Amino acid sequence: MCVTTKSHLIVSAPYGSLDRVVPPGILAASEMSVEKFNVDIPEAQGLLWAFNTLYVSRKFSAAEFQNHPARGVPAVTW
Repeated sequence: MCVTTKSHLIVSAPYGSLDRVVPPGILAASEMSVEKFNVDIPEAQGLLWAFNTLYVSRKFSAAEFQNHPARGVPAVTW
């Protein structure tokens, strides 16, 4: 879980998707809203919001790591 500059929470379930959560009282929200991200980053284990970019650390299998083109930390910018 991490917090964006707009006080949104970015969360990930152990085997689920990435979600943006806006709790009540943030940016005049009257109730909690949850928005799923349309990205394929399963099993995210660490999240960092910095420089308007979400950095994600995730679990790779040995085969995935060998074949992954970037071999780095995936980043999602919006």
